[in-house]
Amino acid sequence: MDLQVEEIERITVEVPFREVPGRNMVRELPQCTIFEICKVRLRSGVIGWGETLQHHTWGQVSEEAVARAQGGEAASLM
Repeated sequence: MDLQVEEIERITVEVPFREVPGRNMVRELPQCTIFEICKVRLRSGVIGWGETLQHHTWGQVSEEAVARAQGGEAASLM
């Protein structure tokens, strides 16, 4: 199976919370509703999905990271 990364699509979404939890979440963790969804398509046709909480993780997905992964072999990138 060809595991070469052919395409990476990044989608930013804002996930709504119900009123009371949303008010409390935003007070404690500003921007906690903003997620980035990554869709990765391999040359073999396999599609994988990943997500990150953009402002509350060890690091955001940078343009450099996407460029490094593009064309790489998926198993060696994990």
